[in-house]
Amino acid sequence: MIISDTNILGSFAAADALLSLQALLGEPIVIPPAVDRELQAGLSYGANHLQRVFAAIETGQIKVMYLNESTQTWLQTLPAPLHDGEREGIALAYYYHSRLLTNDRRALRYCDAVGILTLDLKNLLRQLWLRQVLTQAEVKNLMQRITQVDKTIFTAQDSQHIFAPRRK
Repeated sequence: MIISDTNILGSFAAADALLSLQALLGEPIVIPPAVDRELQAGLSYGANHLQRVFAAIETGQIKVMYLNESTQTWLQTLPAPLHDGEREGIALAYYYHSRLLTNDRRALRYCDAVGILTLDLKNLLRQLWLRQVLTQAEVKNLMQRITQVDKTIFTAQDSQHIFAPRRK
């Protein structure tokens, strides 16, 4: 399984590309309860594209996983500046030796320090065309939709990373 934070799901929902994300990962996507709450809050603030995530939860494509006593205990050791969704996602990823999908820099740095594998938005977009889930043109369209709906900014450096030639 792969644990996801709110921001990755929001970006892919904004582009109406959750199915592409699932095709790339090839594993079930799991979210902790705090991510579910953050998504609900986003929906209540008018982020209607998040309804796509709830549709995926209803059909079982995305599952909500509750924290057990061990993950709740470990959660208390995480740095306070992390949001609840990142904290619970990190706790689940650590406990279940899973990969975490997040675009939060603090969460990425923390995971790197403790050995939790992560994928951020740039690397997911890169993998979409490298693994031939989408073409480069389709990834560019996806990035435009993410920018329009989710207001995510992709710098020239981001685009260079996403579309860098394959490594040999």
